This record gives sequence, structure tokens and C-alpha cells, in this order.
Amino acid sequence: MLSPPNFLILVLLLATGVSSLTFKPAQKRVRSEEFVGSNWEADPDPQGGPNFPHLQKREVDPASLYPEHNISVPIDYFHNDTSYEPHSNGTFDLRYWFDASFYKDGGPVIVLQSGETDGTGRLPFLQKGLLHQLAQATNGIGVVLEHRYYGTSFPTPDLSTANLRFLTTEQALADMAYFAQHVVFEGLEDKNLTAPETAYFGYGGSYAGAFVAFLRLLYPDVYYGTISSSGVTEAIWDFWRYYEPVREYGPPDCISIHTKLINVADNILRNNTKYTLQLKAAFGLEGITYDDDFAQVLSYPVGGWQGRNWDPELNDPSFDEYCGNITDPSFINDSSANATASIRELLNAGGYSNDASALTVPMSNFINYVKKTYVSPVLDSDEDQTLDQAYSTHNQTFYNLDDLSRGWRSWPYQYCTQWGFLQTGSGVPADRLPLVSRLLTLEYNSLICRYAFNITTPPDTDAINKYGGFDISYPRLAIIDGEEDPWRGASPHSVLAKNSGNRTSTIEEPFLLIEGAVHHWDENGLFPNETTATLPPAPVKEVQAQEIEPALLQPCPRQTARTPHLTSGSQTLSYPAFPSMAPASTKTGEIPFSHPTISTPLKTWYEIHGTLSTPSSPTHRPLVVLHGGPGIPHDYLLPLVDLANTYPAPVIFYDQVGCGRSTHLPEKKNDKDFWTPELFLSELDNLLQHLGIQDGYDVLGQSWGGMLGALHAIRQPPGLNRLIIANSPADMGSWVAAADRLRLGLPEDVQETLARCEREGKTDTEEYEKAIMVYYERHLCRVKPLPAELEASFAWLKQDDTVYLTMNGPSEFFVSGTLKTFDIRKDVHQIKVPTLLINGRYDEAQDEVVEPFFQEIEKVKWYRFAESSHTPQLEEREEFMKVVARFLGYKNR
Repeated sequence: MLSPPNFLILVLLLATGVSSLTFKPAQKRVRSEEFVGSNWEADPDPQGGPNFPHLQKREVDPASLYPEHNISVPIDYFHNDTSYEPHSNGTFDLRYWFDASFYKDGGPVIVLQSGETDGTGRLPFLQKGLLHQLAQATNGIGVVLEHRYYGTSFPTPDLSTANLRFLTTEQALADMAYFAQHVVFEGLEDKNLTAPETAYFGYGGSYAGAFVAFLRLLYPDVYYGTISSSGVTEAIWDFWRYYEPVREYGPPDCISIHTKLINVADNILRNNTKYTLQLKAAFGLEGITYDDDFAQVLSYPVGGWQGRNWDPELNDPSFDEYCGNITDPSFINDSSANATASIRELLNAGGYSNDASALTVPMSNFINYVKKTYVSPVLDSDEDQTLDQAYSTHNQTFYNLDDLSRGWRSWPYQYCTQWGFLQTGSGVPADRLPLVSRLLTLEYNSLICRYAFNITTPPDTDAINKYGGFDISYPRLAIIDGEEDPWRGASPHSVLAKNSGNRTSTIEEPFLLIEGAVHHWDENGLFPNETTATLPPAPVKEVQAQEIEPALLQPCPRQTARTPHLTSGSQTLSYPAFPSMAPASTKTGEIPFSHPTISTPLKTWYEIHGTLSTPSSPTHRPLVVLHGGPGIPHDYLLPLVDLANTYPAPVIFYDQVGCGRSTHLPEKKNDKDFWTPELFLSELDNLLQHLGIQDGYDVLGQSWGGMLGALHAIRQPPGLNRLIIANSPADMGSWVAAADRLRLGLPEDVQETLARCEREGKTDTEEYEKAIMVYYERHLCRVKPLPAELEASFAWLKQDDTVYLTMNGPSEFFVSGTLKTFDIRKDVHQIKVPTLLINGRYDEAQDEVVEPFFQEIEKVKWYRFAESSHTPQLEEREEFMKVVARFLGYKNR
């Protein structure tokens, strides 16, 4: 029977966020005292000492205290994404555990995401540690939720590459959202403990830390707050920086000696190969065939750095033991002392003849440590295993095994496809000695990608970094990191973050660095009678106290959209909320627009509110308003008339060709060569020229109009002064992905109707339209009843959907038209004018949809409306006008 090579186990552990991480075979976790229940009385000590609870030392398996439960969740949430083809309509059991011993009515649910490991390893956190503390402090329910494809939560019958296609971070994020919206806790069936009626919080460390950061960003209506501890939010292919904190914070004498000894080996293996066999034999590793495998074993000891922990029961002492060995001034093993001539010969061959005397004892003790720690446990075991079998990465036969017992395949698949994090020595700059061998290259570390999954290209790190990477930020998202954590270089506390060293911690967005800490040290805790004057350490206790800050954990009342006081009317409506002056003058007209494939000139209808500037009567620059759809006319944007009524600012509306009051071309339905962004760019240029404003104007584009406005600005027209991109995507892929996630919040019967109609091609039915409206009422416009302006735009669309169907598709989230491949992310850096980004908290254009504009445009501001979805000009009209006027520099007349 084939067993996984020890090397593979070590690589997998290195890539994970397991806090007991080491480079050597994993240590068993020592079970600790168990405190069952919370209502206890302390007996006074008859000797007058301190009071202690009734606790006894005992070996209690946490699994016996917390029964496992399962919730049935969808295998595939994203049926519009071709990367998951063939799609699945099936479900699988996602495992979880919970502790409701502290729960009182109104308390929240705190979900610890177990990440890339079997969830049973996280159960102690229900007894002690931050999860336990949060549940106790808030009278909440503590939950450990297993990640798909780990433990027993497998959606597929095996782990073949094809069946691993549903193992992506976005699918797993959807699981965690689905859990919060559907779970029924055993014993509490009479209570509605689902989101958003109950406040949900998320916690995770390492990969799971990044996971819950993204969760807060993508599902803000489901999870009220999350804590990202040591969250690796920036996916990096060559993560050579992993070892740099060891260099910076490790004992200087140990680091100096270690890097020299590694360099001796590298110099021999790379430049003086006639000594290679002698070098391997010195360490007792002549049974390892490949030089890079041998170099990997020599690099193991420094990896123990991450396993350091303030909790003595969890602490991995191997790094300190190793440093103690190589810095010891005397020979630790007498037999090593007898090999000094051979050791000196190797030091000379490795380029250290001048330091041979100083390095002889350290090299001897290094050899002794490797033999004792890595060689003897293999050769002296009863498993009859060779060193190659134990440590070689070059084992394609093993990697081809893919039955469910090969759970080790899950995390490598994730880092081979999306995350990266290969810790190389080859990537270390030439101006410093690496802490691990330079033979540890991307090619070597990615052998598992090639052998196990036939993946030969770097991972799609953009699929992860689109959520914000180093610079991720969101209200009620806490970022917690360890000062000495080797993963800090992939976190928001990295020196590569844009605001490195300048980001402020607030109660709403804690941004905390734990002094002296390594990997998610805040997660751990002690039973009451285990604490001492120094345990937990003061920096850990201080951060845990801030994580339980009431302002962070106190849920706000459920938000409802403000409903303006509307008056009836088909074209214009008045909203008393905005302090308008007398109505501005209005002018309408039609502009001829020629197209080479149409014999008769088309007509573009327009309407100007206010007066265009003249030398004798100067006004603000005209604001040209680009409506959305495509093919949904301007009516729903009419509240912008407030700007013309309040300021001397002419506002120009027009209906794009194919909709509203402009020329309709129903015969062009499904003509994807005709209905292109280029058509509408030409129409906009024609409008500017006809009105004579091409030398000075501003643009506000909403939804599709913002996409069109961005394309216009990318061309850098000289007359464009300011740009407003409202509720718009930079690429349709992220738009559809966000919409798919928002769909998960709809009632199950609505989700089923949408999926069935799309699957059966019945998107033109009344049933589908009614289901769409449920989505629109949440994420398009939350004003009830829908404002008359929006109803008017919808009425036009119902009369003629030519443009919308051809360019977009049957709905906002089922995009099948020419815009399906729209992606201008690589071009938006060419926008040079000051730009204002707008979206709403409940918007279809979620933050990750808008984010590329913010990251790439040089002069940009971003305003998110807290009570709006996709139409803040209707939902928060007064505030919207103030934001726009302030950005455009308007002043009251």
C-alpha cells in the first residue's frame, strides 16, 4: 500500500494555516483540561488561596462534547460560469459543530471557518480561545464549519482533477453564506437563527482568515462582521518572502550560521557536484536520489518557526531546538567530532575555507540534528520505508491516486489553481543568502501540480486578488496579524501594501499587529485554571479584548431603504427631500446620426435641463447623462434634474439609439455585429459635436452608461473634465459572479424558478419575469413601490427589448449577449480625468465589481451609499445629489 511521502505532508502543512505547522512529522496535539458548561460556583480554598472552578484533568475528546451535524448545500452555485462545466444540480453534506451553552435570545452566531483541514481539529476552540470568548461575551452560538473537500465534506465521489473543479474559494464562500441563511440548530428549532434576522459573524485564520475577509466583502448582508486573523489576502505564486520574518526576528547568530550552512550545500550541489554524494552521505541521506529532494530535507528545520506558539501545549519547539544545536559551541555527538576532517573538506568544497574552523562544530551539529530528526525515524521504523519513499517529490505514481482517502489532494489543488504560495529559495534576491536551498525552485515546488493535476501553468491569482489583496478593507472587517508571522508578507500588514505603516486602526475596522506573535495567535485560549501572570501574553489578551469590542459586535437594526414622497406623473416627479429652486428651462430635440449599414439617418433624442453656457451667461459645464441597460432609456435618471434646478448646471439626457424616444431598430435584434460599444461611442461623439460642447463637459454614466463613459474616457477626449461611474462593472465576469452570489439570498422557490427557466430556455415567460422582480426589489431598487421613473423605463424596455437582449441577455444576472466578454480592466489606467465611483451597499455592482476602477484610475474617489442598491439617485436622492454636486464643484446660485 502506498503512503504519502513525508515530504508531501510537510509541503501541504507549510502551505496551510495550521498553527501547529512544522517541517517535521506533525506532533500530536496534547489534550487539555475540559470545562463543560458555564454555570459553576467556585469553592473557597480552605487554605485561603484563590478560588478555582470544579475542573479535573481528564482526557476528553472534544468530538464527544460536540456532536457533528450536516447541512445539505448545493454543489454548484454558479451555473453561468463555464469553468464549472459540466454543471451540477446536486447537493452534498457540509459538516459543522456548535455550542449553544451561552445562547440567549437575540444573541449572534459566530462561525469559525475551519479552512483547509478536517474540521475536528478546530473543535477545541469551542471550549477555549477567541471563538469561545466571543460566544460567551455576546450570549451567542459558537460554530465550527468545515470547508468543502475537507474532512468528510466531499461533494464528489472521488478527488480526480475533473471532480475537483468545484473546489474554488468562491464556491466555498457561497457555502458559508448558504449555511447562515438556511441552518436550523438542533434543540433550537423553534427559533429563526438564520441571517439576516440573526446577526452572523465570521472568524478564520490563515487561508480561512483571507476567506472570511472576502466573505464580509461579498456577503455584507449575510455576515455583519468578520475577523481575519493572519489572513493571506494576497495570492502570490512565488512566495519567497515567507522566510524573511525568520531572518528579521530570528536569533541573529542562528540565522547567520544556518544561511551559511545552506549555502555550503547549495554551492556543492550546484557548482561542485563531485562532492554531492559525500555531502549526502555525511547527513545519512545518500538514499535520496534527487538533489532537490535532498536540499529540501536540509531546509526543513527553519520551517519550525511558524509552529511557535504562546500556548505551551501547542508550541512547536523544533526551531529553538535546531538553533540551540547549531549555535552550541561544542560537539553534541562524539561520533561527529571524529568526522571533522570530512566536514572541513565539505566546507572547503562549499566555498567556506576561510570560515571552516568557525563552521566545523555548527556543521557537525547540523548533521547530527538531521540524522536524529529526519533519517532515524524513517530507517528505524517498522514501515520498511526508504528515504526516497519518505521524502521524494518525484513520485508520480503516488500523485495519480485520487480516491476519497487522498484528502491531501485538496489544498494542493487550491494552491495550484488559484493561490500559489510556493516558498522558494530560488526567488530570494542575490544580495542575500536564502534560508532554504536555491534548488527549491518554482519548477520543483510545482511538481505536485503537474503530477497530480496535469497543471503546467501558474495559478489564476487574479481570481483571489480581485477582492482587494493587500489593501482589502470593509466596515466591520477586522484585520489581525502577528508581527513575526512568516505569512505577514501575504497579508494587509505586508510592506507591499499601499498604506503600509500608515493604515489606522478604528473600532469599526480594527487593524492590529500582535507584538512578537506568529500565526493567528489570537485564536488560542486557556481554561481559567491554566492562566498565569504571563499566559496568555499581554499583547494577545489586549488584541482579544479589542476583538470583542462591543461596538464591533453590536448588530445594527435591519436597514430599510428610505422611501421618498412621490407624486404621480409619467415624466417628471418632485421629491421634496431635495431643496430645489425654480425648475430650470427645458429644451428637447433630435440629432441625426448616420451609420454605414443603415441607409436612412438615425435619430438621437435629447433633452437639456438648464441653459448651456455662453460668454454673456456663464454656467457650470454641462453634465451629459448616459443611461443604462443597454436599451433602458433615461427616465429613471430624471432625479438628476435636481442639479439643474438647484445650480446653474445644465443636465443633458438622451436616449441611446434603439430605445426610448430615439430610433428603434427591432429588425436588428440579435445582430451582434451592429449592437456594439463602438456604435454608442460614435453616437456620444456625435451628440457632443452637435450640441457644441465637445470642448468642455462632464459625464455621468449609470450601470451600462458607466461602462460606456469609462470607454469614452479611456480615449482621453480633450473636452472631458470629470467622470462619474455609477453602479458599473469594469468586467462582466465579476458582475455575473456577484449576481450569482446575490441570488443565493433569494427565497429558495425563487432561486429554483430562475434556474429552471434559464435551464429550459423559458426566460421570456411571466414566471421568470416575476422571479426577476424579487431580485430587482432587493438589488436594483429598494424603494417600494417602484418609483414611476423606473417603471417608465421598464415600460419602454417591455415595448422593445432589442438592444437589451442582444447586448446583455434576458436579465441582469443571466448575461448571454455581446457584453458577456466585456473587460476593460487592463485599460482603465488610461482614464486621466478626476473620477467619482458610486455604488450601493445592496448593489448588483458589489464592491469587487467596482474595485478595478478604484485600483487603476489615478485620480479617483469612491462613495458607497449605505441604504441603496443599484439606483441611489432614486433610493437616497438628496444625499446622491449632494455627493455629485460636491464632486463636480457646483455652487448654489
